[in-house]
Amino acid sequence: MVGPPAQVFQAYDRLIAAAQALSVMVNTSKTVVQQARGAPTPATTAAATERGLSLVLGNHDYLGAYIGVDDVAGREWLLAKLMRLSPVSRAIQDTRL
Repeated sequence: MVGPPAQVFQAYDRLIAAAQALSVMVNTSKTVVQQARGAPTPATTAAATERGLSLVLGNHDYLGAYIGVDDVAGREWLLAKLMRLSPVSRAIQDTRL
């Protein structure tokens, strides 16, 4: 999720609540708050700490999840990720299974 910290943390809280309501576990151990440049504000640091999230300074090359409303882009993103994993991931896409 990208945006002003207050809005991102609000969206994160809503995501977690929605997932829990559906009995879906979100692996928060792979979730970080990225501060691309500059120092995080005390409010950002506090919000991350309250949620048990670590802060990462600078850029990194991975994404842990796709959040969005563009189903075509989401499908393409997921397929690109799956195609790099193994032949098993290609079999998952087979509609005959």
